[in-house]
Amino acid sequence: MLTVIISFLNEGKEVAKTMESIRLTAGNEVDIICVNDASTDGYNYQKDAQKYGALYIENKECLGCAEAREVGVSFCKTNYFLIVDGHMRFYHNYWWKEFEIAIK
Repeated sequence: MLTVIISFLNEGKEVAKTMESIRLTAGNEVDIICVNDASTDGYNYQKDAQKYGALYIENKECLGCAEAREVGVSFCKTNYFLIVDGHMRFYHNYWWKEFEIAIK
């Protein structure tokens, strides 16, 4: 029902922390798409994405924040999506259920 799209550039371990917080509070109830907007920091984002069961997309050149998000949206397979930055955290368990309530 819901996909969280994380677009980022040179965020390092922050992206893994964001994915971890999603999995800790929502389990596998939401999909995750990570869009690396041509990071140059040498961090292995793909490894972290695999660890958390996220789809990983790497732009060959920097498209900018808005276009990187659009790339993520184009890969979304659910009816709804939430766009977040690479350094966000989720603390409330079952936060995703609030989307279900709002949609109904």
